[in-house]
This record gives sequence, structure tokens and C-alpha cells, in this order.
Amino acid sequence: MPFKMKVSLLTIVTNLLILGFYLLGTNKLVSKQPVEEAEIINLVIQNLITCGVIFAVLMVIVAAINHKDALQGDDERDKLIGLYGDQTGYFGLTLVMALLLIWWWGGSLSTKPFAIASVTDSVNFIHFLFIGFLISDCAKSIRQIWLYQRGC
Repeated sequence: MPFKMKVSLLTIVTNLLILGFYLLGTNKLVSKQPVEEAEIINLVIQNLITCGVIFAVLMVIVAAINHKDALQGDDERDKLIGLYGDQTGYFGLTLVMALLLIWWWGGSLSTKPFAIASVTDSVNFIHFLFIGFLISDCAKSIRQIWLYQRGC
């Protein structure tokens, strides 16, 4: 398995863990009414920092195990697969942003699925945007793994 494919798999696992922790945290906050906006923003910031730390630690572990593969530079195939993955991730993020803006202009975000009813629309926008970032990054990594497996 190529090193870049391991990194993509690690990204998926890390993002799904962070998404799970974030959704569990918001569920715990929502169960106690009312939810303050600062608590949600604090939870987003905590999960961003946690995501960075977990990913960095796991990358060091993978690079230490496969130090020869980690030291090799990217060839043209790796760069092309990276560009295709970026294209998928950006498309997914654009789709999420368009959906969020349509929802926001169409009325309150608090009435939408997975929304937090007791906070303002701007906090719900941050909530949905954070989830969208994680999902689009997973889509990017899934496409990269698929291209590596396909032999592109």
C-alpha cells in the first residue's frame, strides 16, 4: 500500500472520529436546554485543535513505520491523484456552502435537520460548515484511495 494511500486512509479515520466526537458533544449540549452560543463555538474550536493534534501524531507514527516511503517525493501520479482528490473535496465543500446559503436565505437554519434549535442562525451556519468541512475532506480522501486502488 503506497504511503499516500495510508495518509488518505488515516485522514478518513481521523475525520470520522472528530465528526463523531463533535456530534456526541453537540448532542450532549442540546440535551441540556438552553444551549449557549459560546459553548458550540468552543466545541468547534476544541475539535479543530483535537483534529490537528491527532492527525499530526498519527502521521508521525505512520512516517516512522514507513520511513523509506515517507522520504520519497511525490511522482506525477501522486500529484495527479492529489489534484483529483482536491477537485472532489472542493466540489463537496462548494455543494455544502450552496446548500447552506439556500437554506439560510430560505428561512431560519434552526428548523433544518441536525440544527441546534436554541442558538442563532450564524452559530448554526458555523455548525453546518464544520460538518461540511469534515465530510468534504473525507470525500477527497475516499476519491484518492479509489484512484490508488484503480491504478490511475
